[in-house]
Amino acid sequence: TVVVFVHIPALSMQYRREGQRRPPIANAITNRDHLYRLLEPFEAHIVSGHTHEHEHVFEGGVHEHICGTTCGAWWSGDLCHDGTPNGYAVFEADGSSLRWRYKATGHDPAHRLRVYARGADPTAPDEIVANVWDWMPGWTVVWYEGGERKGLMARRTGTDPRSERLHRGPDLPERRPWVEPARTDHLFYAPVAPGTSEIRVEATDPWGRTFTAMPEAP
Repeated sequence: TVVVFVHIPALSMQYRREGQRRPPIANAITNRDHLYRLLEPFEAHIVSGHTHEHEHVFEGGVHEHICGTTCGAWWSGDLCHDGTPNGYAVFEADGSSLRWRYKATGHDPAHRLRVYARGADPTAPDEIVANVWDWMPGWTVVWYEGGERKGLMARRTGTDPRSERLHRGPDLPERRPWVEPARTDHLFYAPVAPGTSEIRVEATDPWGRTFTAMPEAP
């Protein structure tokens, strides 16, 4: 196993979420294909940052971990602009095997998702929204009503409701008014009837660790 640490990502997928044809030079390594070829003989991981977002990218046979930041959206508050809380990635190595998790600063290690109440996302007024920031293929996200399992939540691209409240507009955030909410694909949605109570969401990672959260206001 080989782990490469860089600052700017080899490739962030933000450009696709924004509907752009190609990644900007600020969010990708121009000659990344050469790097991928060098890493072909190995089980390879790239650990990067720079974007103030959190995502997993699988490209060129390599797993890239683009990590959220301890400063969030440039020291403007407690949130990155994709809704990931301020924090850092933790890697555990056992021989050639790796496990990882994202640790939100100031929170219990089990704080791995945030769930927003019905209607918090105005584009989905009848749905709850869960931001599972460390999501990658292999996670499952399920919602419950009154203790009854209702099913898998649907993953969609959008903006985090709390990031919208803190970052949207020319005057927000106060210290960094140029920050805007970033579109992310680690949001999960489920339709909920008005007045429904006792909602909870369970997210299970690829190693079988399950994390739970209840809806809250953004």
